[in-house]
Amino acid sequence: MKKNFIPSGFKKIALAVSGGSDSMALTILTKRWAKKNNIDIIAFTIDHKLRTGSAMEAKFVENYMNKNNIFHKTLIWEGKKPKTGIQQKARTERYKLLVDAINKHGTNYVLLGHHKDDEIETFIMRLEKKSGLGGLSCMAPKNILLTDSGPINILRPFLEYDKNHLIHLCNEYKTQWVEDPSNKNTIFKRAKIRSLDNNFIKNDFYKTILVYKKLKNSINILLINFISEYTDFSDLGVCRFSRNQFIKSPIFIQELFLKKIFFSIGGRIYPPKSRVIRRIIKNISCENCKNFNAGKVFFDIKKKIITVLRQPESNLNRITLSKENTLWDRRFLVINKSNKSSISVGYLGYKDYLNLVKLKKIVKSDIHCYAVNTLPTIRSLDEIVYIPHLNYSEDKYWEKKIKVKYLYDEYLNLKDNFNQE
Repeated sequence: MKKNFIPSGFKKIALAVSGGSDSMALTILTKRWAKKNNIDIIAFTIDHKLRTGSAMEAKFVENYMNKNNIFHKTLIWEGKKPKTGIQQKARTERYKLLVDAINKHGTNYVLLGHHKDDEIETFIMRLEKKSGLGGLSCMAPKNILLTDSGPINILRPFLEYDKNHLIHLCNEYKTQWVEDPSNKNTIFKRAKIRSLDNNFIKNDFYKTILVYKKLKNSINILLINFISEYTDFSDLGVCRFSRNQFIKSPIFIQELFLKKIFFSIGGRIYPPKSRVIRRIIKNISCENCKNFNAGKVFFDIKKKIITVLRQPESNLNRITLSKENTLWDRRFLVINKSNKSSISVGYLGYKDYLNLVKLKKIVKSDIHCYAVNTLPTIRSLDEIVYIPHLNYSEDKYWEKKIKVKYLYDEYLNLKDNFNQE
């Protein structure tokens, strides 16, 4: 846990427990660690309601947690289930349920029981998809995942250990576990790969994964150095960077940096295709390059400095602030501690901005019009009540109860392929 950078003053952590041998081993060791360090544990089980027996497995976990004095809650995926892409959809819903529950119980860290065998399966699947360096480096022991409820810190302490090791640990502690029959259902690609029973090949795969991890970490250091020295991110969701230094950088740094731009400025889930990225690099490097749009991002080109802004979208609807944490435009986290109803967050819009200036509620800003247009704006019904970035508040109440944070730091720490995990 020290290796995974648990912050000082840390008091509570969540566990995702399915009832399998890996998550039960995780529970055993976390309970011992937490007791020594005076840390509270909360455990959650997801019942996807995809097969008979899932409720009994969740009950098994609940009984174990009750016997061990660990708070536990079963989270149920309600509603109609899709006929295709079920595993990917289940993963999305699983994280959504988990994050909402974790935030509600006062922590932002969750431990998962992913192990070495999971890494190898992931590597083979991504190899088949011809993934790049980010994908082939597989899972990170510590990662930030963006969800509709904001970022969550995911910790995986078992990545260096295989499943047999965890089974042995459960047996040593006389702890039972449940077997998910879908793990052996070869209709799923991961289950087919799991049937590979050759330790020599597995070890070769794992050694390769470690090489990719090391290479990715080294490249990330170069990227972070470039960002810290030659770029400037403002809390408006705007980035400025040195055109000359970008052109001088190796193409792999250029590509990775632009991917970060599309996440942090464009609010995209996935970056554009490689051919689009290469075209942008060519445009920026061109001596007579003019301003251009690409993938929800506007590039304002000057001789020495390039300014990157969110391109306004007419179809981006407001989001009702129905919970405490809301991710808006995949760029800003809105923390709502008010007790008011019918509150929403959305774009300011240039028309409303000019109207506020005309009414002398705000002073006209020298901020780029695209940046003004896309500023997060809090409305009560249809009335604008709070624009934090323009220091406008209809009442001090809104300043006290609502906070808006640009997720620049989280994007710097995200894996290139974080949505594939």
